[in-house]
Amino acid sequence: MLLSLADRADDSGACYPSTSRIEKDTGLDRKTIYSAIASLSDIGAIKVEKSLGVSNRYTLNVTSAEIGTSTEIGTSPKSGTTQSQKRHYHQSQKRHSNLSIESTNNPPEQKQPLADARFDEFWSAYPKKVGKTESLAAWKKAKINGEFPEILKAIEAQKAAYIAENGPQTGVKKWKFLPDPVRWIKNRRWEDEIEVPRIKNQFEGML
Repeated sequence: MLLSLADRADDSGACYPSTSRIEKDTGLDRKTIYSAIASLSDIGAIKVEKSLGVSNRYTLNVTSAEIGTSTEIGTSPKSGTTQSQKRHYHQSQKRHSNLSIESTNNPPEQKQPLADARFDEFWSAYPKKVGKTESLAAWKKAKINGEFPEILKAIEAQKAAYIAENGPQTGVKKWKFLPDPVRWIKNRRWEDEIEVPRIKNQFEGML
């Protein structure tokens, strides 16, 4: 019964099949159809809005996955139904069962753990890009929490100090003497006290 309604529902989950249409789709008699609709409404699977002179409005309150795995009242074709009715019923079951399997195989995407997200920020900020896998393992082992803002500040300060001492970093020797990120993390180098060297004026000492 629920499969028949789901087949005719629009994107909002609503459909308007007549009782005669449901009879043809399911092969069920009217008494069984009315009983099934009442039962589905009682458990909240569907919402029924009755109308005078036109077909009722049925709104589904379950997902395709739940429909595919549900066992509901009045879903088996009665004896004596036509081959066309039986074929429609079994095709509906197969289609919604496939939806259920697809839903199971594609679970909702999970958010990236905070530690990994912060490591990505660290990796983006730290200028020397070597040993990413080892660096991530060291990062997780260090269990960095409230220190993260200080880490980013320390990176910027140490970069400035390095440039002041070694000049602009370009070419193959770029950041050559900067610690590898894995050692920087293991040795907690963000706790270092950094003193930025004073850049000498090219005319200093000439006067």
